[in-house]
Amino acid sequence: MVTVTKEELTNYLLLKNMADLHNAKSKVEFYENKYGKSFPAFELYLEKKEEEVFEEHDDYIEWKAYSNRWNSLTARLQEIRNGNIQIA
Repeated sequence: MVTVTKEELTNYLLLKNMADLHNAKSKVEFYENKYGKSFPAFELYLEKKEEEVFEEHDDYIEWKAYSNRWNSLTARLQEIRNGNIQIA
């Protein structure tokens, strides 16, 4: 049997979530650089556009997923840093 302290588990969760956050942030930054605008600005751009471009729509779906992932990971990291960890 392996014994793990709450501190060791917290450190692991911090590192894991920070790595995942870095990955999501890299993807968000890729699309910001590709289109030269933030995600909310890109959404407005698509709403105003009359003709749909498949690549833009495809990028929108992926960008939205990474933005949502980035937001949820940021919140999760804050919970971990605050010590709000419950072991089931």
